[in-house]
Amino acid sequence: MRRVAVVPSVADAAGSGRDSVPAQEWLGSLPTGGVSWFDRLADVPLDDTDVLWVRSEVEPDSRLTGWLHAGGRLLATHHGTLLPTALGLEPEPPSLATLAPSLPGGFGLAGFGPHPLFAGLRDGAALRPAPETGQRTMRCYDGVRPAVAGVVAVERRGLDLQADRILAWEYAVGAGGVLCLAFEPALVAHDPRGSGREAEVVLANAIVGEAIPHRDRASPVALWPRPGRRAVGEASGLPMLIVPTDPWPTSSTPVLDVPPAAPWTHAGRRLLVSAPPGTSRREVWAPPFRLMHSAAVRDAIPCAPWHVAADEVAGGLALGGYRLHERWLAAPDVPVVAWEIGGQSGLEVTAEWTVDLRRAWPYPAGSYGDLAFTLAADGRSLRVAVEGGPRALFGVAGGALAVEGSPDAPEIRVRCTGATPLRIVAAAGVDEEELRRSLRTLERAGVHELAAARARRAAQLHRYGTAFEAPDDALARGFEWARERGDEALVGAPGVGRSL
Repeated sequence: MRRVAVVPSVADAAGSGRDSVPAQEWLGSLPTGGVSWFDRLADVPLDDTDVLWVRSEVEPDSRLTGWLHAGGRLLATHHGTLLPTALGLEPEPPSLATLAPSLPGGFGLAGFGPHPLFAGLRDGAALRPAPETGQRTMRCYDGVRPAVAGVVAVERRGLDLQADRILAWEYAVGAGGVLCLAFEPALVAHDPRGSGREAEVVLANAIVGEAIPHRDRASPVALWPRPGRRAVGEASGLPMLIVPTDPWPTSSTPVLDVPPAAPWTHAGRRLLVSAPPGTSRREVWAPPFRLMHSAAVRDAIPCAPWHVAADEVAGGLALGGYRLHERWLAAPDVPVVAWEIGGQSGLEVTAEWTVDLRRAWPYPAGSYGDLAFTLAADGRSLRVAVEGGPRALFGVAGGALAVEGSPDAPEIRVRCTGATPLRIVAAAGVDEEELRRSLRTLERAGVHELAAARARRAAQLHRYGTAFEAPDDALARGFEWARERGDEALVGAPGVGRSL
């Protein structure tokens, strides 16, 4: 059990005001090896201390550096966050920011993913700053990032993120480390939303949990990458994805016709293809990130109803007096998508789309970091990845890829030129492990088996799912379509779960 020291003491808590007594009572309820309070940092017996909580600005102590390297854990809140700069861990200290008299609902911390600070919560916490004597302030990095620290959390206001305002950051120092919070969370809830409970969880994770960096920390640690600013690439002599050229089967499931410019969706458990209304461009998401943006056949115009079925979505396009047949297929259980442009054989066509691998709202564009891409020398495959984890492989049969990177944004424009039938496939993953799993599925099943698997699932749902009988045949058919589409629309994101 950890021995805890707190500076300053209750009697000298100028930066903590009336919240010191609840803090003392709460700390006494934790499973620790004892909690001691001190007026000055110099009074703390570091050799008998495992966790040090500094709650206000203090005079730096030269003993701290060796204590941290030996495994000591330091929690710094509010003005205590000036200590890393005083110790030489960070060149510039956090700035002083004034809080509004009334904070918005859901104010608090937003992490980038799993982090020990949020164990028992959902990648963030709704918090209220502890009441202070005098003005309401916090110490944060506003508009700039710390040069050395890892960014744990940014400001959250409900579902809106202020990604340029950093409220939690950390340092690994030898066998120990430092965790900084821009303000001290209030342990007494001052609103009906229960922020006091989340404050208890966050502080307990720091004091008796694994939130403070240390040598033996085994929990997943997701930190905010540096915001993406550009896309950089290189050529490779090796193919990275071989596109299966097995026959794409004719749909074997009931078809729902929608007008050419009507919106539609087509989803598997890990991938969603959508057509916004009034456009021929498509979006492809592998939650929580976007795989393809503004995908379309250049200069083609929708000219026939789209056929929405369980095992594909297909429609007609007009291009220079010729008719094309466009088809999309989302794999049932992995983030794999196939896109084929057919029609009269040998017609020259150009497909184009943007790749940014951006994280879904409310995360801002570029939150995964800079984008890197590699184009195979033969132009038939492309690899794209971002620092924050997601990656994707694109391949083409019947054409070649060309890529244009952006010098001032983390995105690339992809152009695929070839002759019908032109088949494009993409496999993706939130990390390298999921990408390899997607590739194995694509190589083993091909397009034919992926479509067949979707058709089998639809048949099982029809046979064993909830049935509905009504005198009105249209009503009964409508129920079947609602059941089918509802099952298809249940899409998952790793670490989060499934939702519509």
